[in-house]
Amino acid sequence: MASRILLLSSAIAACSAASVLAPRDDAPSPGMLSLPIEHRQFVRPMVVKRQEDTNVPLLNYTTLNYMVARSNGQKVQVTIDTGSDELWVSPDCQDSSLSSLQERLCVSNGKYSPSTSTTSDALGTSSRIPYGKGSVRFNYYADTIALPDSTINLKNVTFGVATSSEDIYAGIMGLSYGNGVNLKYNNFVDELVRQNVTKTKAFTIALGSSDVNKGGVLIFGGADTKKWTGPLARLPILPPQGRERIARYWVQMDAVGMTLGGNAKTYSGGNLPVVVDSGSSLTYLPSSIVSGIAADLKGEYNRNYGFYFVDCKLKASRDTVDFTFSGFRLAVSLNEFIWDLGDGKNCVIGAQAVTSDTGITALLGDSFMRSAYTIFDQTSGAVYMGQYQNCGQNEVAIDSASGPGNLTGECKAEKKSAGARVGASAAALAASLGVAVVGLL
Repeated sequence: MASRILLLSSAIAACSAASVLAPRDDAPSPGMLSLPIEHRQFVRPMVVKRQEDTNVPLLNYTTLNYMVARSNGQKVQVTIDTGSDELWVSPDCQDSSLSSLQERLCVSNGKYSPSTSTTSDALGTSSRIPYGKGSVRFNYYADTIALPDSTINLKNVTFGVATSSEDIYAGIMGLSYGNGVNLKYNNFVDELVRQNVTKTKAFTIALGSSDVNKGGVLIFGGADTKKWTGPLARLPILPPQGRERIARYWVQMDAVGMTLGGNAKTYSGGNLPVVVDSGSSLTYLPSSIVSGIAADLKGEYNRNYGFYFVDCKLKASRDTVDFTFSGFRLAVSLNEFIWDLGDGKNCVIGAQAVTSDTGITALLGDSFMRSAYTIFDQTSGAVYMGQYQNCGQNEVAIDSASGPGNLTGECKAEKKSAGARVGASAAALAASLGVAVVGLL
């Protein structure tokens, strides 16, 4: 990553089998890096929260992974995470907490070996990061990262190489604040600007609908105006909230409600700071909101799994869960907010009640982000958000002076017909970049 370099790729690969897309025909505008997103699925068991309940049936669910990778060499796939700030690779695939399927996925994600890279530099420092119930320890190295479908190489980039990990089967690329804020070195977003790949510390994540393949896009330094409707809402990034001490993408949310049969309602407890986090499959909200949504959807709470189970037929309805920010309302269809566990008979709400031990007030994860077009802009200190819709492609670089606020989505707002979008079969989602090892000299 003999001279081996880490290669960020522009196509997509499955976790369990490499699947390569053809290179893009059109070159992106100067000052940005665009990576299309394809959805890949695999089935895994759903964890039983209460291990003493031995008679609880073991449910399977279908996982959607958002993978971005293309290479003629070995891939190292890492999860895109706006909730963390460091890049690290090569988790322990022999970790006893991984299932056999996770072990295979871990191996297929590839491994970076510093000893076989002539450009690798061991920095002599290490760190540990906890991720929910998982964690990783790693040593820092510097090496070269090559960008996809281009001659651009990011030189002397600092990242971690795992020495041990627990309950993690893919490395992570943190896209939050780096040098001078959360870190004492440049992270990936910093390096893109420092080495003149992008002109601004802004990037777009549009996961796209879970049932439309190749619908999503990740753009560093740019935006695709044919991926949302109307003007963008500007949400100022707040300082750390709750018990947190690191900077993340916190914004103020005004309300959460639901539109049922054309009638809108608002739940109590929705006026609070929230963190927008692509590294989380679920959305975490105050219990008053989650229980209110469940009641309106006639959900039944299952304490063994920790989810509200609902009728799968609701996924075909026109009803939406509505999130309001500074006068902007983002509607999340039930097709995206309800997860089919893979058999068409068991479905759950893609949200859980936030608990006091998390240190956060609320979090908007992938069950929310699939309906949003989101620009995370460190340069202007704001998150910009629009209603996701895919009506083609028009990628433009973000001006470093004016920022993305002057951009307008070119898609026309369309009311979805009942059942127009078929089945989001997911209960855990990861947005992932591919990093591949190439060159041996």
